[in-house]
Amino acid sequence: MSTSKHQEVTSFVGGKSGGGANVGTGLSNIKKGDILILNADTGEVLTGGGNTITTAPNIAFASCVKDGIPIISGVINGKALKAGSRQAYVAPVPQVSAFGYSSVNTAATIPAAGSEYQTFSGAIVYDSELRIRPNRQERHEFSAYSKGGYDLAKNLVLDINRDVDTNPRIAGDKLFTAVVTANGSQANIGTAATATVIKGSTKVTFSSAHGLSIGDIIYFPNGGVYTVYAVPSTTVITLDYAYIGASEVYLADTVKELTTVTLYGVQVTAKLLERENPVDQYSQIKFTIGLSENFNLKEDVVTAYVRGVGSGWQVRDKEVSCLGWMGYTDRNDTKRNEYSFSTEVDKNYVTVSLSSEVGIQLDLQQNGVAPVTAFLAFDNAASTQLDAVMAILTPWAATGGIDLS
Repeated sequence: MSTSKHQEVTSFVGGKSGGGANVGTGLSNIKKGDILILNADTGEVLTGGGNTITTAPNIAFASCVKDGIPIISGVINGKALKAGSRQAYVAPVPQVSAFGYSSVNTAATIPAAGSEYQTFSGAIVYDSELRIRPNRQERHEFSAYSKGGYDLAKNLVLDINRDVDTNPRIAGDKLFTAVVTANGSQANIGTAATATVIKGSTKVTFSSAHGLSIGDIIYFPNGGVYTVYAVPSTTVITLDYAYIGASEVYLADTVKELTTVTLYGVQVTAKLLERENPVDQYSQIKFTIGLSENFNLKEDVVTAYVRGVGSGWQVRDKEVSCLGWMGYTDRNDTKRNEYSFSTEVDKNYVTVSLSSEVGIQLDLQQNGVAPVTAFLAFDNAASTQLDAVMAILTPWAATGGIDLS
């Protein structure tokens, strides 16, 4: 009689929205969001911290997306535990990089305005998390034909922010956003004047007289540097190119006029992306910037990339990938009304995984060994449910040599 290994099965166990305590105490009265730990041999619900792989050799997890209807995970064999982990939520940090003048390199500048036009070029190389093309690097090239200075910075920004050719197509600045940076002395505009800007518009409206003139250089904290192209009225100006940042009303004295500007740069920020489904969108971008030799510059990292762990979309992706355990083998099936997701994409999660091997009977002549993993997700909003479940699971796993603390 032979023994063979078979493909791993992972069960997704989703916790309660808000992280509150379990309500049900058994399979007959389990409530939506409850997580119960079962003795898989007896069906008993485990409680307390005294359970071991001797008293409960095999366990399973019961979760619930509809009151009274438990979902039972694959069996975890305590005497054949292989791995386990507990991962706290880590907030993602978008990468910010620059070339030329920036907050981390105040002496640098892109090439100053000269007498001849040149072609300046570069590329942003970024890791793709596109699910249909995973683990690939993409390249976003940019260039500008310019004499240098502000004109160069502006045209580089406009080219970087153009539509990105991806499949499926992601239009506009959804991957990263570039803005012009500059040094210079900052001066308030008007007298306690707020400034209203609209993304994609060149119009800026102040709440009182601005006192600006054509050619003045303006700095917006969330939109970068522009020049005044026209002055339609004492409270309205027209920018030389469309405002890049989000629409907002700036508080008084936060938008500044820049004087004695001598240094310019370009700053690029990766975006955390709003996704519409779990199949074909990005979630986070890490990148490097390469520049042609005539820049005589290198990239400066302003804010380092930190990959988030436990975001709603990451955990939703995991739930989708685990649906095969429930008989869902086509991603399109996840849109059917009869299955309600445990995870909510606008929340964050603490995750726990535990895996073992279990013996299976394949046929009369062959036995097999199958890896089985349980993946648990707890809403990071509160630790009540997490603490209660782990108070049972952690000491049990420890008796099998797995540290979940």
